[in-house]
Amino acid sequence: MTTSVALIGTIAPFLASQANATDTSGTSAQSLKAQAAQIAAQITYDTQQLQITGEQYSQASAQYQADEAKLASIRHRLRLESRALKSARLKMRSAIVTAYVYGVGAQAEAVTVLSSRNLTDANTLSTYASVATTELHDAVAAVTRARSIILANEHYQVSITSSAANASSAAQVARASAQSAQRNARSELSQVRGQLAQVIAEQEAAKAAAAAAAAAAAATAAARSQDQIQAQNASILAQTAAANDPSGTASAAAALAVNASATANNVDAPTVILGPATTSGDAAVAAAESVLGVPYAWGGSSTSSGFDCSGLTMFAWQTAGISLPHNAYFQYVLTQQTGPISIVNNTITLEPGDLLYYFFPDDGGQPVTHVVMYVGSGPYGTDTVIAAPQTGENVMYEPIYWGGYISAGQP
Repeated sequence: MTTSVALIGTIAPFLASQANATDTSGTSAQSLKAQAAQIAAQITYDTQQLQITGEQYSQASAQYQADEAKLASIRHRLRLESRALKSARLKMRSAIVTAYVYGVGAQAEAVTVLSSRNLTDANTLSTYASVATTELHDAVAAVTRARSIILANEHYQVSITSSAANASSAAQVARASAQSAQRNARSELSQVRGQLAQVIAEQEAAKAAAAAAAAAAAATAAARSQDQIQAQNASILAQTAAANDPSGTASAAAALAVNASATANNVDAPTVILGPATTSGDAAVAAAESVLGVPYAWGGSSTSSGFDCSGLTMFAWQTAGISLPHNAYFQYVLTQQTGPISIVNNTITLEPGDLLYYFFPDDGGQPVTHVVMYVGSGPYGTDTVIAAPQTGENVMYEPIYWGGYISAGQP
């Protein structure tokens, strides 16, 4: 009882600390979930802004391209008008020459004045064109006006195109900004989700640790209860042996069972040392291994009928030339006379073929209810035994277990 109280006193603070840790991490998880929801809402907003800025950029780009095309058309018309003006100037020069050659009086004098001037600008040309011919004057004037209008249109269109280019650049910048904001928000959301996953994992680990601690406490309590049952069983064994064996041989075996039970039920499992093999022990192990996989059958002792635990050990040792009774308790009594094996300083030396005896309350009323054979080196190293465990299973290898252990012996 003192041990149980001490155990509970040790585990209780651990469970409380795990509960506190769970509460703290729970608060952290709620905070992270709220933060993740906020970021997700921001991503939705950024996505909408990205769509809007994308549409604005597309519209601005289309307008800019249209303005560029219009400016190109105006400049093309300007080039055509410039060529027409140049042609008109050439015709004017030709008319001046003709007037000079054939003209007299004031007209000849005007021709002389026109010939001496630089006719490079439209205003000069318009002032003196009437000296030549009225039709030529009208043509030059029309071309000049058209060119002036086109120049004005060009200046206006350059301004419009420049504004469109600026609008397109601004829309592109806004679109890039929205894309960057969306990427940053997604990255932040990924980080928060990673933190949330870690917190949830820590919560689950804390719960698992608390459950494991509770299970360990329950297992320890159950082991203590089983120790009490085994102690009572050992007492019954001693009384039964004393009553049925006046010579005292079985009584001595029963006394050994009491001592072995008290030693084996120590909390720490003993260290197993592999002892030297014997010819008969190796033969018994080989016989038991030859029926691996044969189904368990209560009362069975052959490959045709199946095996129970004592039927397997009886069959194996019979093959090695030693007869054993078909009963775990009677095998125990016999081997305690021929070769009892004890746990000393939490160490036990076992040889291949040795038998280990157990008591399980649900397996019947006898003090010994189960037996297995020590293999030596096997799938579980030097802790390997072979047994016919229970209904529904087959003859198989198992690791040595110490719960319910009574003693060990060699036939």
